[in-house]
Amino acid sequence: MSETTTGAERDFVWRFKLDEKPLVPLNDDPLLELMRVQWEQLLSLCVPMHGEQRVKVDGFALLRDLDTVHPIFADDARLGTARDDDRSDR
Repeated sequence: MSETTTGAERDFVWRFKLDEKPLVPLNDDPLLELMRVQWEQLLSLCVPMHGEQRVKVDGFALLRDLDTVHPIFADDARLGTARDDDRSDR
């Protein structure tokens, strides 16, 4: 294909390296575990916001099953720790 595209038409791929595979996965389903690890890694890089308010995320649901919440972290006690508070100041 020799078609040229402008900057507005191009797709960009954003990649970042994930940490090593967790010692003990939280999900038996490989797709759910992949999504959980990606959420966990993203939350170590940024803080989700709703308007001007920080949002503490501890789980996710799939659109095909909104009633089932899958935890992101092995230990929910991690939420609200000093590490989270330190990240919010960035």
